[in-house]
Amino acid sequence: MTTIHPLIILFLGQFIIGPVIIYFYFKFPSKYHFELLDIEKFLKEQPKIFKTYHTQALESSFKHVGVGKLIMNNIEGYSSLYYSDEKKIVASIEIAKVVSKKSQNIPAKIQIEFSQIYSNGSILTITNGKSISITSKIAYEDKFRFSQKYDFNKLLFITNKFIKKYKFNLIPQNLIAGREFQLVEDFMKKELQHNIKMGWVSPKSRAEKHPLTIKGAIFMTWKQCFPVNSILYMLELRKSMTALKNITNNS
Repeated sequence: MTTIHPLIILFLGQFIIGPVIIYFYFKFPSKYHFELLDIEKFLKEQPKIFKTYHTQALESSFKHVGVGKLIMNNIEGYSSLYYSDEKKIVASIEIAKVVSKKSQNIPAKIQIEFSQIYSNGSILTITNGKSISITSKIAYEDKFRFSQKYDFNKLLFITNKFIKKYKFNLIPQNLIAGREFQLVEDFMKKELQHNIKMGWVSPKSRAEKHPLTIKGAIFMTWKQCFPVNSILYMLELRKSMTALKNITNNS
């Protein structure tokens, strides 16, 4: 009896069976809406690393806007938003949890993101997250990724360097009080429309949810598979470190 090599099984599972499962399961909501949470109660339930980031944000003159919850498929996401009126920078501490009975022992992923939105519609984003985006790249967002050894203050220092070097001639957009989470929701809607345009997501919604196309299921799954995900992550890190090195050498 012929034995199938484990690598062949792994390949078939990831790159062939995986897209089929994602095609039938993964959906994008037609509308995004964050559920606003009680801030004090939320903060008490968070791990030490989150509380450290939160304290650093407040000490860096960022105002805490609030905390929002958004569930997509089996991912429970939390966004704690902060805003510096002086710097015109939005900061967010993102938490992502896999929701299932089998995922109880899987630790939540926590990352920091700094964003500055400009009057021409472009966005600069600096993050220390390790999870790359599985959707199609958006042309108007310049995103740079650094390893999680960078805490809030170090990442903010890097963000200021990128703004001074690459965005000095652009006008940053003010954040309107009370509409902070709506701004995030609007960006997610634009991201959805972009993926529909790219043919990754179906333009037809069913029960207010957009299914993936076959093309989208294949590419979104493959971007999560080893070694593709590791290669893409390392390429993003290299691009970001090269850009930072160029800024440092030219300053």
